[in-house]
Amino acid sequence: MDHVPPKLLFASPYPPNLPTVPSCRDCNASFQKDDEYTRVVAAVDYRAAHHEDVKTKLPAIQRSLARPDAKAFADYLDSQTSPTKTLDLYGRPIANAIEVQQPRVNATGKRIIRGLYYVEAKKTLDLDARIKIGSKAGLDASDPMALQFARVYRACSERRDRALGY
Repeated sequence: MDHVPPKLLFASPYPPNLPTVPSCRDCNASFQKDDEYTRVVAAVDYRAAHHEDVKTKLPAIQRSLARPDAKAFADYLDSQTSPTKTLDLYGRPIANAIEVQQPRVNATGKRIIRGLYYVEAKKTLDLDARIKIGSKAGLDASDPMALQFARVYRACSERRDRALGY
């Protein structure tokens, strides 16, 4: 069974009602690298610095990147960074920024969409189904995009009649 969304995107304690979907071991393992990548780039984004889950997860992420078996991944992330354009008082870059590999983040998003579709419809989403993934930092329930999503979701005939979300 595979958690949807993946548990590694949440801080402990995990939500007690986190949905699970059937997944073979090979498929489940194939998602792990993109999920881990997504967790890291989301956690190190400066816009997430004050989020409680990020504050809780960041030490664990730092420990996992320091493990010897994670050296290749840590080196990969390091190769994707460049100095920011924001400078300190002495004209030095304040931090490094990661150039996000959007296809990897999208892969995690698509997996979550497929899993939630299975939870809602009790059937798999066709492999050739078109899934559009987008992200917006700081999205909340009052944002027009969130309201548009809620309207579209309400209009879907295949959804179960229950509250949006878990």
